[in-house]
Amino acid sequence: MSSSGNAVPSGEYPAFYTLLTHQETNISPHHTLVFDTVRTDTHKEYSNYTGAYTVPVAGVYVISWSVRSSGGHSFELVCNGQVLDSGFNDGNSQKTTGKTYLGHFKKKGGHFKVKDVIFVRTHNSYVGSGYILSNTHGYSTFLGYK
Repeated sequence: MSSSGNAVPSGEYPAFYTLLTHQETNISPHHTLVFDTVRTDTHKEYSNYTGAYTVPVAGVYVISWSVRSSGGHSFELVCNGQVLDSGFNDGNSQKTTGKTYLGHFKKKGGHFKVKDVIFVRTHNSYVGSGYILSNTHGYSTFLGYK
């Protein structure tokens, strides 16, 4: 809050931060990563059941994800079924694949104002090897803010 008392309403600036707290061993192509622990979610729009974040307010967002894994894997950032970005590790050892995406998200037109839905998944056709790792030695994370 500034000294003039003009606080920025937090409702206009959504943010979320999630992490995975366990290892995933049965990984197939097109597998949505469900980050099971929510540390911050100002608008309560992240579902730790589906792994998806629903954009509550139109605007430009920074979306970032980081996945620690063993073996080779390819990951995708998806919005409404469309791949926005992807990342890959070669699988020679334990590695972290991380990307940051900057994009404009909005409510869709038409009668049913559908909001953008964003999530991270394994590549839709690449069959990876190894595990997705996440623990106190390095968490896999998914976050975003307007």
